[in-house]
Amino acid sequence: MNEITLNCADAPNAPITNFLATLQPFSTGTDQGMGGHNEEDLPFEITLDRYTRDPWSVLKPPNDPNEKIWKSCWFKSIDNKKKLPGFLQFLSQRGKAAFGKFESPHPDEVTGNINKAVFLVPFQQPPAPVGGDGHGHGADGAGAGSK
Repeated sequence: MNEITLNCADAPNAPITNFLATLQPFSTGTDQGMGGHNEEDLPFEITLDRYTRDPWSVLKPPNDPNEKIWKSCWFKSIDNKKKLPGFLQFLSQRGKAAFGKFESPHPDEVTGNINKAVFLVPFQQPPAPVGGDGHGHGADGAGAGSK
């Protein structure tokens, strides 16, 4: 997968969504013990329609060894609309994370089940890694995780 269209909505399952950004993954990570992300598990379009301050929404290693680990990925905005930095500032000022639920486009290889996951944009963005072009992408990029 090369691109993801990220939309936002005012409420879960809202009939109207607003375009936020077209994203391209540029770094998958194992930072802070988080598992690397397989970009092919992400759909082509994700809608962020929920907001939370709950502790589970912080991207950090789990304390409980049985807890699922967040898979992390950095994205950069490639649409030139510049909405993503304002959205990240909105989340940071309110101390909230945004998330949306989705189903993986690929069934589990063993069970054949469709895996459900959460795409999370945390309000505390970790420092941006250096992209393939040698530059960090803090202004036009975002870290995200899924579980």
